[in-house]
Amino acid sequence: MLFTLLPGLGSAADLAAVPPGEVVSTAALVDEGILYAASYETPGRAGHLRAFALYGSRQFRLWDAAEGIPLPGAALPPPVAPNLDALAPQFSGPAGERLIFTNLDAAHGFPLLTFHAQAAHALQPLLGTADLAEAAALINAVRGRSGTSAAAPGGSGDNPVRLGAISRSSPALVGSSPFAAAAFRDQVLYVGAEDGLLHAILAGRWSSTASGYDASTSGCGRELWAYLPGSLLPFLADAGGGPDGVVSPVHVDGSPAVSDLFFDSNGDGRREWRTVLVGTASAPAANRGVVFALDVTDPDAPRLLWETALSEAGLGRSRGAAIGRGSEWSAAPPRIYLTAGTSTRVAGDGSIDPANGSFGVLACALELADGTLRWRFAAPYPGPAASLAEPPSVPALMMAASSGGVDGLVFGDLAGRLWSLDPDSGAPCGGGPLWQSPGGADEPIGTALAVRNRLALFGTGGVETAADDRNYAVYAVEILPAGARLLWTHPLERGEKLWGAPTLDRFGRAFLGIGTDQADLGRLLVVAADGTPAGNVALGGAPHGGLVLAPGAVVTVSRSGQVEQVGELRQEPGRANASAGRVRVLTWRVR
Repeated sequence: MLFTLLPGLGSAADLAAVPPGEVVSTAALVDEGILYAASYETPGRAGHLRAFALYGSRQFRLWDAAEGIPLPGAALPPPVAPNLDALAPQFSGPAGERLIFTNLDAAHGFPLLTFHAQAAHALQPLLGTADLAEAAALINAVRGRSGTSAAAPGGSGDNPVRLGAISRSSPALVGSSPFAAAAFRDQVLYVGAEDGLLHAILAGRWSSTASGYDASTSGCGRELWAYLPGSLLPFLADAGGGPDGVVSPVHVDGSPAVSDLFFDSNGDGRREWRTVLVGTASAPAANRGVVFALDVTDPDAPRLLWETALSEAGLGRSRGAAIGRGSEWSAAPPRIYLTAGTSTRVAGDGSIDPANGSFGVLACALELADGTLRWRFAAPYPGPAASLAEPPSVPALMMAASSGGVDGLVFGDLAGRLWSLDPDSGAPCGGGPLWQSPGGADEPIGTALAVRNRLALFGTGGVETAADDRNYAVYAVEILPAGARLLWTHPLERGEKLWGAPTLDRFGRAFLGIGTDQADLGRLLVVAADGTPAGNVALGGAPHGGLVLAPGAVVTVSRSGQVEQVGELRQEPGRANASAGRVRVLTWRVR
């Protein structure tokens, strides 16, 4: 079954290729028969986040979030500076206007406030503009107004493109929860974009009649709110006025991690269940990273827990974080485990050394409640990778079977090294990399790994810097207390790469979406637990975001937006397969 991500409705036979230049480079997800896939246009860098119904022999588009961004408004700063309380988000602004919020810096205690021209007095020092008029013009431009200037801060019209390119952040879908007092709350998609915003998109409303979520009801696909990390405010002046053809210098570029957690979220000494989202962002030109945590228990009224640039750690760009605990689940408070590139060059011992060091990998553990840095690990890239200011793979958590805590933080890097760090100290297992790919820096480990028990499964070549004319491979490595053991290798054809994380089923079989960039060709490879090939299906395109295992089917989305479904989904969307007893999070870690 084959169709494509085309704007508009129609049957499978009616759907053709996406508009020329549209690219899918992040992981799609399928939930209750609904496919959610993000993409971006080139040139132009406009983003899309579409929902498709996939059931039986019918497929059709439900909505595109790019069409559901509310109008920006064209406000001017008031003549008198309002107090900060008046600027705090009320989550119910003027009818039809979008809600964007941000936060001030540490000197002000990181208060949350509406990103609106009415807040220009408070935001001007951080924006670095010459006066209030320029600050208001910049704010309105980021909100989606065109033609803004100091002479006309309100601009001349509404920019039709108000969703930036979604190029590195895979969406996370969050719905009901039995723990966080939200058994029937709305489903929301959280995703980052090149407009510097984390977007919250209404994805589905609970239907008591169908005992499930309805993704086609009125309002679905609409932006509820967006968050702009305060650490990015000084870089907005270089944005050129929003996502209207200029690549933004601010980017929420990590995939959100979401979890229900039992902890003291407000410092009152009482622990309670909350749904927490952790995201990462960056100012790419300055190679500066940001990490933040939001309480999204009530998706209509989020609460900022904290936001930090971790300047003392040298945080650069990141692909995302993971949420877990220490080695003892019951004793340790929840933590954030983060991998990133270094923002500056580091020496062999990981210390900052701008003059003589190399760029490298950075890993951190932070307390989830307040963002306190618990430990930092850094290692320079060797040889030809020393000049690459690029992040390693998204961290994967190796779970301890006895305690339920984290037994290791596992990730791969651009020098082809596999690492496992102690979750309590950050010390590398075995004193250094666990394993090295045969090609070294010429065979970098891709953007994500699958970890189950002590098995780490990953591919090489799936990063932007990897050459297109080499042979890469899929590797299965057993992580041992003081090292690692290679279990099996599956060589790939010349130019083939594994971009997304492998997906493991309950039998230990690995499902891999493999692609060739130059010809946009791909295939679905299935490998048994012992490394024996168990299936090979030709695909019409390279699935850069990986693949999705759904009930009865495997779904892939190619780089050019072509969707292929191997098998047939067993249930229609919105039916009684929706559990009112769990958060639907399909992207924050490999299951």
